[in-house]
Amino acid sequence: MIPESVMKALEQARPHGISFSPMAMRLILKEVPLSEHQIEALKAKMCQFGNGLWFSRSMVFDDETYLAFRRQAETWLAKHGCFSVERLHEAHLGNVRHMESLGDCAAFLQHLGFHVESHRPWGFLCFKAQSTLNEHLAAIT
Repeated sequence: MIPESVMKALEQARPHGISFSPMAMRLILKEVPLSEHQIEALKAKMCQFGNGLWFSRSMVFDDETYLAFRRQAETWLAKHGCFSVERLHEAHLGNVRHMESLGDCAAFLQHLGFHVESHRPWGFLCFKAQSTLNEHLAAIT
């Protein structure tokens, strides 16, 4: 478990993402002393995007945007059982930081506990469960 103060210190020291490469960790450890166990706990609380950097929720969203993002995803799942990650990404694009691609949005949804898969030609789809996704894909085709 990591103290909230450690996460806040890292977010202030590295607001544009954190690299856990050996060289970057040497620099980070000079600013914020961490044990190996705390580093792994940090990774568990963060999400890695396509550029290789790791982000906490507050590095990507302010509280209001995060709640709107999550509520929208949950609403669409409840109503439709499946939705395109592209729709959610486009709906919140102007209000997020560092989430540049659909892959980043899909990774963050997975980090939040949503089920996301890439399917051609529809791109990334978020769904309730695997059986629900197969039913929706069958209905589309």
